[in-house]
Amino acid sequence: MDDAFHFPPAGWRPAMGFPVCFALLFLATAAEGAAYDIELDGNLGLAYRRDNLTWNIAGTSTGTNPNILSELAWNQLHIAELQGELWARLKQRFISRLYGATGEILAGDNQDSDYSSDNRQGEFSRSNNAAGGRVLDASAGVGYEFRLFDRTVERYAYFAPMIGYSLHRQNLTMFDGVQTVDPGGTVPRAIDGLDSRYDARWRGGWAGFRFRMEASKRRQMTLRFEYHFKARYRGEADWNLRSDLAHPVSFVHEARGEGFAFEFRDEFQLSRRWGGVFRFSWQAWTTDPGVDTVFTVDETTGQPSGTQTTRLNNVNWRSYSFGLQARYRY
Repeated sequence: MDDAFHFPPAGWRPAMGFPVCFALLFLATAAEGAAYDIELDGNLGLAYRRDNLTWNIAGTSTGTNPNILSELAWNQLHIAELQGELWARLKQRFISRLYGATGEILAGDNQDSDYSSDNRQGEFSRSNNAAGGRVLDASAGVGYEFRLFDRTVERYAYFAPMIGYSLHRQNLTMFDGVQTVDPGGTVPRAIDGLDSRYDARWRGGWAGFRFRMEASKRRQMTLRFEYHFKARYRGEADWNLRSDLAHPVSFVHEARGEGFAFEFRDEFQLSRRWGGVFRFSWQAWTTDPGVDTVFTVDETTGQPSGTQTTRLNNVNWRSYSFGLQARYRY
């Protein structure tokens, strides 16, 4: 019998581990907070989220022959998301935020198109597929809060410049494929065995602000903005039906990019400890031109035969969500 302790435990997944880790973090921080004059707010709730992600590559590393060779688009991804965050305020001035979310893609569409001429002309292949997968987000930030008093309404407003770091992942899948454009074959026709994946990851620093205003004794509204600069992007794919490509990593995308994130919150206090939060968020990310590296294999022997590189033109990701959270104030 093996009595060794393993971490993470067998079978652990981010979707399972996040609520547990967040709860433990909140309890541990709350225990310390009383001794250091820290105000804590812990939020946990559910949200509906909608995502779109697209990318395209050129035929060569210089972006030619043609300028768009292949384009993939995941559209109308309907996501059920679990969100949690912990806000801390030290001595009425210094603030920090820990945020995490994990979601399951319930439905969505994917389109894969290939072109022989510039500007999406000469489409010689297209498949329309079902999409699924998971998403994961994590962010941490710190700031300093300035307090302003509005004598016209006799309420306080608070403004806090903030900086931080974030990680965002979309683990996307393609299945139930249908070939819809094929000049040399019958269409539409089912694509048997399609089970491909594309894992996108965005990470990097951000700068922004939080502005909140007291609407009444039991209600406040908050605006947050983040600019994500020099974000690192990496995408890994496994095209399961391509026998000429390596598995489980068929090709890799790498690029630099930027992102903008906006959030509106309407918070209301139900009791001294408990409250509720309505939250709406929107974000838009894009990359500069990067590199698409393809890993090929010898179809006869199955052994690696080399790599090929071309230009990754860009990646674009759009997302919005809205939901409700329960808030507990320590």
